[in-house]
Order: sequence, then C-alpha cells, then structure tokens
Amino acid sequence: MYLASISEGVVSKKIKTFNFCGMGEGLLDKDLPLFIKKAKSIADEVQLITNGALLNNELSLALIDAGLDNIRISLQGLNADDYFRVCGVKLDFENFRKNIKFLYENKKQCTVCLKIIEGIDGVTYRQEDLLAVFGSICDVILTERAIRLQQGTAQLQDGTLYSSQTHEVQVCFLPFYRMYISANGDVLCGSDAIIVGNLLENTFSEVWQGKKLNDLWILQLSGKRAEHPPCSTCSFPNYLYTEYNDIDECRELLLAKYRAQYPSITHQ
Repeated sequence: MYLASISEGVVSKKIKTFNFCGMGEGLLDKDLPLFIKKAKSIADEVQLITNGALLNNELSLALIDAGLDNIRISLQGLNADDYFRVCGVKLDFENFRKNIKFLYENKKQCTVCLKIIEGIDGVTYRQEDLLAVFGSICDVILTERAIRLQQGTAQLQDGTLYSSQTHEVQVCFLPFYRMYISANGDVLCGSDAIIVGNLLENTFSEVWQGKKLNDLWILQLSGKRAEHPPCSTCSFPNYLYTEYNDIDECRELLLAKYRAQYPSITHQ
C-alpha cells in the first residue's frame, strides 16, 4: 500500500515534506529504507519519527543511504528505570544510546533530533540532564508538553507544544499544508479524523484538488470551525500553534483567494 502511495503519478510535482509517522512503529517494516528512497523522489525532505528501540548499525546506514533527511527519536526517559516505569519494558539503555551515537556519527545529510515529553507521571526533565546523556550525540534535543488533543481525554497540561500559554485558534491551519495517509489508503487531514479521499481511488494531486478538501478549506476560512463536529472538539491546532502558522488575521484575504481559485467548491 505504501509503495502505491508514493509511486510515480501520486503527485504532479514535489511536495515539501514526506513524514513517516502516526500509529505504529516504522522500524518494524524491513522495507522502510526502500519506502524512504521512493519518498525522496517525490519530496524535498523525508522525515521519520520513531522510538529508536530497533535501531542498529546496519539499519542506520540503510536509512541514511536511502536519503533520510531528518529522524526524530521519541525518548521515554533518561535511563532504563525511566523506560520501565513509562513503558513497562526492560530496555538495554546503554545499547540504545550506543545505537543513537552510531547513527549520529554516520548521519551525513540526516539531522538527528531527540524529543521527550514532560508531565507524564509528574516527571520534569531538566535540560542539563538531557544534555548530559544525549547532548553529544544529536543535532537537536527538545522537551515537549503533554496536553489534551481531543475532548474526553485526560487533561494533562494547558498550553501549546512548547509553551504554557493557551491560544485558541479560529482557523485550523493543518488542512492547508498537511495530510495523513493511512495503511488502507485513506487520506486524512486536520486531527486525522476527517477523510478527504483514498489513494486507491485517486492520486494525491486529485485528492488535494478535490471537493472534500476544498470545502473544508472554505469552512475553516469562513470561521465555522466550531460548527464542524470533528473540528469543534479538537484541540490539535491549539496544541501546535506558533506565530508562524497563525492565519486567523488573514482569513478573509485567503477566503477571497480560495474562492477565486476554486470557483466550483461550496461557498459557505
């Protein structure tokens, strides 16, 4: 399915970023380097989000040689005890760190980013502790915040991914630049709850220019996010908010441009 999703003809021109992420662990697939190589042929940048537990020297070299531009490794702690407390897994932490070190020392074009979530079980990781363990074997190290994304889930923290300040987004920016391809070919956007097409039926470009997604753009720019059931209970754009993806103030300008470019879509 993934081969069909990123084969020739899926897009008519290169996309900016192809990210292997979402549900499941990408390193479980032995053909991942092949998929990365094909993705690189249609995208300017290819990224991988992984827990890194299955990394080894051979796999790291294969990922790098395939053209991987960015790897983001999600950490669950700073030692074996942390991993057992959070995941219930007895991890050989020294070997885990050694594998990341090998990846970093042979990374070539690939940026190695490590990230950890604070707020789980009340644990806060000090930057100096993170740097002491991983600072010499990565390009970037980030501390993220655990907050609620959907109604009905536990309230962990208020704010955004990197700030304790809460910002309510009027226009969700996610449908304008990001779509998620599931294993069955469904193309989802926003909080990944809205299906706008399927790659078994249409190409990526056809889905991008299709009525379902275009109508969603107009709904967002019309200020009706709160009236749309999947969007009204979603906190994802608030969580990912930064000043760089804020389009609330220019929504009227964008609305006029989108209506002019896509005259056949619904005018809400």
